[in-house]
Amino acid sequence: MFDYFSPTSSPRSGLFTIERRFEYGVHLFSKSNRTSTRWRLLLAMALWFSYVIPVTLRNEARDFDPARAAPSFDIQHPEWLCPKSTTEENTSGFDGEPRQSSFEAYWEEYLEFHREMVLPESQGGVPESEKRFLIFQPSDDGLGNRLQALLSSVVMAMVTRRAIVLDWLAMPQCNANFIDLFQQPEGLTWDLNTTLPHHKTLPSYKTKPEIWYPYCRNCALRSPITPESTWSNLLCEANLGLNTTTPIVQIFSTQWFLPVIQHNPHWKRELCHMFPGGGKNAFQMLARKLLKPSRVVQDKIDSVMERVPEGVTLIGLQVRRTENNAVGQGIEDSFLSCAADVVQEEEEKEEELRLAASSRMATIDRRQTPPNGRTPDNQEEESSHSSSIVQSGHYLRRNITLDLDLTDNHNINGVQTGGSKKKTSGRFAYYLATDYRPTRAHFQKALGDQLLVLENTFQSTKPPASSLDLSSTNYEGDSLDISPPEFSPIGDNEASPASSSQTEAVVRNSVQGVQKAVAEMFLLAQADRIISSPYSTFGSFAHGYANVQPNIVKRDGTCIKRRSTQPCFQYWFGFANGGAKCHIKSTIEMSEDYDCWL
Repeated sequence: MFDYFSPTSSPRSGLFTIERRFEYGVHLFSKSNRTSTRWRLLLAMALWFSYVIPVTLRNEARDFDPARAAPSFDIQHPEWLCPKSTTEENTSGFDGEPRQSSFEAYWEEYLEFHREMVLPESQGGVPESEKRFLIFQPSDDGLGNRLQALLSSVVMAMVTRRAIVLDWLAMPQCNANFIDLFQQPEGLTWDLNTTLPHHKTLPSYKTKPEIWYPYCRNCALRSPITPESTWSNLLCEANLGLNTTTPIVQIFSTQWFLPVIQHNPHWKRELCHMFPGGGKNAFQMLARKLLKPSRVVQDKIDSVMERVPEGVTLIGLQVRRTENNAVGQGIEDSFLSCAADVVQEEEEKEEELRLAASSRMATIDRRQTPPNGRTPDNQEEESSHSSSIVQSGHYLRRNITLDLDLTDNHNINGVQTGGSKKKTSGRFAYYLATDYRPTRAHFQKALGDQLLVLENTFQSTKPPASSLDLSSTNYEGDSLDISPPEFSPIGDNEASPASSSQTEAVVRNSVQGVQKAVAEMFLLAQADRIISSPYSTFGSFAHGYANVQPNIVKRDGTCIKRRSTQPCFQYWFGFANGGAKCHIKSTIEMSEDYDCWL
């Protein structure tokens, strides 16, 4: 009997082999074979390819095409989300003037409302029948994802007049409690066990609606938004899809969904007052109110920032080498090339400032000198101010004075690399956050003492062989890392031959590991410029908190500059491929999220 796949040289036997292979294929797909292991493996492969092929073929970089990206919107005249004067627009569904005129006023109002909602009625709280709570519980994703969903949920609670309650669970993807990482927000009591101490016995808790706003970068292409979906309710309904009579509602999410609420026609005008300028710094304003590092985390931040010289331009580098959407080893030098481009851009800005200052000083010199030969006080102040601009090139944000030993042998695209050391003023410094210790060693070899890192950082696993995105989620800090035996742990001074300092790395999937991750995020946020890995919510936190347009090194090695400072909301394309129950106009802010796909 012939084997199905035996080689043969006869044309007749070759046809016979093809026929038998065809029969074998039919057998695999036959009903009688559907309980076999081969059938199950074949089905698993089919499902896997149904994911990989669309991601591979449909997620390539392309020019922004409004007609393709948002066919369900009015795209003829895209406009800014908020007009220059919000009073010029009478948004449908919103009557009268907004309650407040600034975010600070809205926040103080909400803190008072939240306090009355949480307090028992006997202590001045609202009656039990009027209490309304919004419980936020992050789904099992990483740290960066959790934080962007938390901030979005707080605004949702503010809009729907509910007290925000935090049910933060330590999970494998983020194995630390909130209080391990951040301080309790000032004036806000929101822990579940404190605000609802007997929640497990409450009928309203047992029957609470649970709404999920998923984080899935690729799902928007394959799963169009329908008029009945939760996303459509969030965009179109005045109550954002929450029943106003339901005492407790629970939100599961790791998505930055605030932009949807901002585009909701019922709340657009008021949120434009809450977050002026279309919410271009909404993440920063919320994060600075709610996310103050714990003492342990702040000490780690301070240990690095006290070594940043005064007056330098700090460039933050986030290089993800493990986990999903990681960049390959061949892309590491692309971050150095991108840094060189950023340095050139900053130098050009400094030169423009110097020229402007010189022109201003020349104008002062041309003024008529008084008979006593002394310059008026105001002219002395202007001259001194102009001189300081010439010397520094930008406004100083730090008060630490420290000289750096920089290497000066050869360079990669303008970035200095190894060689002998010389004393220099250090106009630029770099902070590197990476999840792979050999990558840190490579950057320290290239940048020398210009590079700052956090001591005692993560152990490393071998990066994936391919950086192809094979997952619908974007995990941060989800792996248990073990240092490879051929690579010994390194410390902050490992680039210096004279240093014998060795520090022991920590396991990322631990409380200490997550605390270090938070410190890394805040350290990146201290940078004047940020260069990040693609599709990383870890990086999104940093540039959102700093309100800085980041540069992104794509997985093909090219460097782009994002148009927005905010985290990504990828589902506009899901709305486009399907359709919401309401009609809204396309905005420029929507198009700014398009580079999240590149």
